[in-house]
Amino acid sequence: MIVFILFHKHSIQFFIFLNRCDRTRILVAGIYVTSIEIKNTDISIWGLTPHGIFDESFGIDGQATYHFPETEDVWETAHAMQFDSQGRIIIAGNHDFDLGLWRFSAAGIIDEGYGSAGTAIYNNLKIRSDQFSSDALEIDSSGRIIVATTIQSENMDYGFVITNIAIWWYLSDGTLDETFGQEGVVIYGERENEYDYCTANSIAVDSTGKILVTGKVHNDDTIWDMAVWRFNEDGTADLTFGDNGIITYNNAAGGNSWDCGNSITLDSTGRIFIAGYSENINENWDIAVWCYNNDGTLDSTFGTNGIILFDSCGNSSYTSCSVTIDHAGRIILLGIRTLAEGE
Repeated sequence: MIVFILFHKHSIQFFIFLNRCDRTRILVAGIYVTSIEIKNTDISIWGLTPHGIFDESFGIDGQATYHFPETEDVWETAHAMQFDSQGRIIIAGNHDFDLGLWRFSAAGIIDEGYGSAGTAIYNNLKIRSDQFSSDALEIDSSGRIIVATTIQSENMDYGFVITNIAIWWYLSDGTLDETFGQEGVVIYGERENEYDYCTANSIAVDSTGKILVTGKVHNDDTIWDMAVWRFNEDGTADLTFGDNGIITYNNAAGGNSWDCGNSITLDSTGRIFIAGYSENINENWDIAVWCYNNDGTLDSTFGTNGIILFDSCGNSSYTSCSVTIDHAGRIILLGIRTLAEGE
């Protein structure tokens, strides 16, 4: 995630993340704060040329902004962006604590034919905006939109808010696909034998249409484990994968405390790559990459028994935020180094 802040006249333009580059321009999505008092924020996309200059053919003078028409007092935040097969821009994020989806044309014009005047809002669950990842949005080959993120209840236990994961499957017109889960939504963490505390950070769809989600779960020893879920196209757990549709891994770096998957991708053979972090014995985080076979077993030919660690060395911590695989099969990671005090 790359963050930029630009002050201009009496407004604040807050660039949340540099997310996608198409063939002609770089697109940056985030929020546009219309007042110094920060009473409301709008969805915004900035278009830049490959040389970093604002592309005046995109939106209005290089910026496309959406303001919810019914009220001024609303927070709308872009967290994830993808392109559909027609080059239209799909944004997923928050409408206050609700899930919001927006669709813009390739030229940066809100698509009035999508959902309700260009937006689809789901308001029956409370979204954790601080845990909404830029990897949480995917579009399948038929144009359906899949979003996975973390939701919260008002109940408290162990001193923190109960969190579950939710997956939405939208049709290309902005309506929920009611053949998926319960009227288009799957929630994990509410049923018996499911982890009560879990978060979703990234989603992928494999060649057979199955949905993979990675994040973390809180186990009985009050330790966070890396987790991967796989769901069938109808939203049911894929019982052929791991333990009733879920894989967990703890203690990759030896600290026996925090392991987390932040990003998921698949290679051409169907292997599953998870990038994230694991706490080491010095209570710092190391980058961790897990490689799983299609059946949910670790690929012993990858790294050491299916795992690669990047040792933080010293008192610094490293976290991998995103993973992709290039045309040559090489793994590319984007991450963060957090310096220790005094470094």
